[in-house]
Amino acid sequence: MNRLLVVILAVATSALISSAASAEESKSPKPPVRPKTIFAHYMGCCPLATGPQAHYKREEAKTLRHDSSDKAAQHGGHVRNWDLAPYGMELTAEESADLEIRRAMRIGIDGFAIDAWAGNKDARRSLDALLKIAAEKNYPFEVTICIDPMCGGDIVASVKELLEKHGKNSKLARRDGKPLSLAYYLKEELRAMWSFPDIAQMSSFFDDWCRRAADAGVPLLASLAKTLRGFRSAILNGWVYAISNGKLEGINNKIGAMQRMHYGLRDFEFLSLRILTLHKAKHTFCG
Repeated sequence: MNRLLVVILAVATSALISSAASAEESKSPKPPVRPKTIFAHYMGCCPLATGPQAHYKREEAKTLRHDSSDKAAQHGGHVRNWDLAPYGMELTAEESADLEIRRAMRIGIDGFAIDAWAGNKDARRSLDALLKIAAEKNYPFEVTICIDPMCGGDIVASVKELLEKHGKNSKLARRDGKPLSLAYYLKEELRAMWSFPDIAQMSSFFDDWCRRAADAGVPLLASLAKTLRGFRSAILNGWVYAISNGKLEGINNKIGAMQRMHYGLRDFEFLSLRILTLHKAKHTFCG
């Protein structure tokens, strides 16, 4: 009987503690949950059935052949990725923007991030048209820019231009009430690592970049920063000695191609002789 009372009291005490903890937890403020928003990267220089896309489809597409001697022509000419529009269809910038937005919404996309500024004036024209149509038709859709240094996108000038021209547009993408813009800067900055004049500056830049990438809140960047830190000494030595393993990788690739062509060799000695004379061979590996 006493043992039963002890068990009952223990269970009751545990339930009371659990209840008190739950009540305390419910009182503590919870961080706000931000809804996830999906933005599609949009090359404003190639809008649907208008601008450059319409021009190349009208003038160039009819001359392209897969068996052409021109390598570019074999793969689609200047455009490569032709728009999803019937041949001969040409739209105004606003009609194109309307169709692009409706198609995007149907597959669950919440907004476009225009590459700033691939195509220069064409990208700006696409941005203007998309924001205009989204606001006029009150689509549940937002538009912003993705700053691309490789296409002349300066972060300060681009954001200033965006706010001066479209700051009052209700469809300009925002987070916590503030205009939102995306950027390639961390990715593009990493390329500058090899341009520093001395190892001390490069080392300082490398450590700073890894810190900013780890703190950016992007899992892929954080993972990349962790990997780069693991190879820190090897990467810095690459600047000091400027030795490339490109030739070695090329030789390894030739050896692999040679083995595949032979479908097996009779012994290791013959394989060794073939490798030693590989660089003297006059034939090429095709396929």
